[in-house]
Amino acid sequence: MAQQFTQRIPPCRCEVRAPFKIAMTHEDSPCICLACDGTVALNELEISEDYRRELVAWRREYEAVHALWREAGVYAAWARTELHDLKSPINESGRILASGMPPAYMAYYAAARGDGASPSRCERCNSRLSPPSGYEAAGLACDACRILYPLTD
Repeated sequence: MAQQFTQRIPPCRCEVRAPFKIAMTHEDSPCICLACDGTVALNELEISEDYRRELVAWRREYEAVHALWREAGVYAAWARTELHDLKSPINESGRILASGMPPAYMAYYAAARGDGASPSRCERCNSRLSPPSGYEAAGLACDACRILYPLTD
């Protein structure tokens, strides 16, 4: 069995709610602030309890698929495809959650890229990508699809 390393993400302490990304974390919340990289507590967001539950359920499901990929067993190839194909059910669910956030929040779905490349166009709609205004270090985003492509080194 592969050894698991989990790094705790500090909580977001920003006074103003910055845009955030929905990504796999080992925290209760899958929401990560683009300004400070801290975890955005779900109880700090003005969203319904049902929406909170959907976010937590998505995070658990994503973590389970990620665990299958990490284990490199029989399901590793399937899990890798699920994690890196933007049209897979797990990625589409995350994107829908990001785009369904109330208008007061700018949320993006963090696309997991298997090849390490940073695209110049959205892989879903082919729109030109640009960094979220004021958060250039976060990556390139498609505002129409609410997808964030993290920058690679």
